[in-house]
Amino acid sequence: PLITVSHASKRLLESFTPLKNLNVVYNGLELKEKINDKYNFKREWKIEHNKTIVGIIGPNDPHKGHATILEVFRQSDCLKQKAQFVIVGSGNELLVDNLKSKVKKYGLEHIVTFTGFLSDDSSKIIAGFDMLVMPTIDFEGFGYSMAEAMSLEVPVIASKVGAIPEVIEDGKSGLLVEPQDIAGWKNRLENLLENDTLCNEIAVVARKRIEENFSAKMMSQNYYDILVNK
Repeated sequence: PLITVSHASKRLLESFTPLKNLNVVYNGLELKEKINDKYNFKREWKIEHNKTIVGIIGPNDPHKGHATILEVFRQSDCLKQKAQFVIVGSGNELLVDNLKSKVKKYGLEHIVTFTGFLSDDSSKIIAGFDMLVMPTIDFEGFGYSMAEAMSLEVPVIASKVGAIPEVIEDGKSGLLVEPQDIAGWKNRLENLLENDTLCNEIAVVARKRIEENFSAKMMSQNYYDILVNK
């Protein structure tokens, strides 16, 4: 049997390749109860203690939408005052230099932190964020770091593309925004930043959604059902 990780991937593969009749088995996560030694960005990167850490993790690639968040910070006095945009991950040097040039051009040198690749476990890194953004421009086959953040009760704001809406229920287990909608991203980031109650509500519902729909145990059972029972 042919298997892929989301209905969005299934539609894409069946439309543009010879593959047909794919089964969908969502990625599953090993759920952690609590991260006691989460990565301390404020200590390691000398970030002001009262700043909210808005994090993104993954390869520095144009379609991941880093530039969208830089533009949002450029336009938002609220985010400049209260948040730090932390970019975790490496990539093509020219692309990284381009992002750093934008940071300088926008006057965000003290508000944006490039950590490069971090060797710590991803769950410890993501647990160190106060919120995670996934501003992907075009397509996500699943969005593992997003799901991991949800499992760790880190609120997520993500683009409404690919499989992301299959994982996040907008306004309940996370917030969805159209890709490159600067006004939309600005509004939702500022709203989450200013509303602790909303952050906590999203975090709790997100954890429950991962537990009930995207656990490693459930993934294993689904693979077993397809590969053995069929």
